[in-house]
Order: sequence, then C-alpha cells, then structure tokens
Amino acid sequence: MLSYLLTGLLVLTAAGASAADSAIRPDYLVLNETLSVADMATQTWPLYLGRQGEYFIEAILERSDDAPVSALQAMVTLIISRGDKVYVEQRIPLTLGPDRPIATLLWFTGDREVPLRSEVDVTLQVEPARPGAVETLRVQFKRKPNRVRPY
Repeated sequence: MLSYLLTGLLVLTAAGASAADSAIRPDYLVLNETLSVADMATQTWPLYLGRQGEYFIEAILERSDDAPVSALQAMVTLIISRGDKVYVEQRIPLTLGPDRPIATLLWFTGDREVPLRSEVDVTLQVEPARPGAVETLRVQFKRKPNRVRPY
C-alpha cells in the first residue's frame, strides 16, 4: 500500500516539474528592459551575470493595447563592456512584425566571453527610430536552463 502511495506522489511530482519547466523561471531572466520604438536612442544598462552558462538576448516587439504590432526593420548595435574593455560588439539586422514579434539577437557564454560576478555595461542602439510609433521593444537577457536527466 505504501509503495502505491509513493508511486502516486512521484508521478504527481514529475508532472508538476515538467509543467514548471515549460515557462522561463524568474532566476533565468537576467535583464528585462524596454525602449520606445518612436525614439530609439542609445540605452545603457548595468548587467551582472552571477552564474556560468549560456545566455541569449531576445528582442520582443510589444504594444500596450491588444492591437497587432506593425513591422519593424532596424539595425541593432549591441556592446557589452566594462570601462575601455569591450567583451562583445555586434551589429545585428532586426526584422520583427505581427507574424514574428520575437527574435533572438545573440548567444554568448558567461565566464568565457563575458566575466561573471562583476558588473558590466550593456549598450543597445537601434536605428532608425520611427516617430509616432506606439510599440515598445523589450530586451531580455536570459540564461539557458540546463536540462538534467533524472536517470
């Protein structure tokens, strides 16, 4: 009888863990910032990577209302640096729209390409701006979750 109870608890725990893995856990989200598409000036944010691993940067085109987003074609300049030392510098073409509102800009490895446990600056410049646009561009840095097999 006890074995049936333990087996049932194990099945329920495994089902709950797989449902939780489908969404990005909050500790995987390292940076979450927005900038207006109407006046996309150069933005700089502090970034602190506390754990080793692979990181990726996503750009998400959003609107505050439920209307579909309009198309956006831009050139993104992304710089990760500390003082005069530049760790990552990339120019990335970005095309977003109603059928593709999310794009992955860049992958990098913490501790190999960008130092851990020390604050660096992330500078993002998007050109050209679109005056009168109501969309915002959300920039998210996320750590790739490690998949551990249970056996």
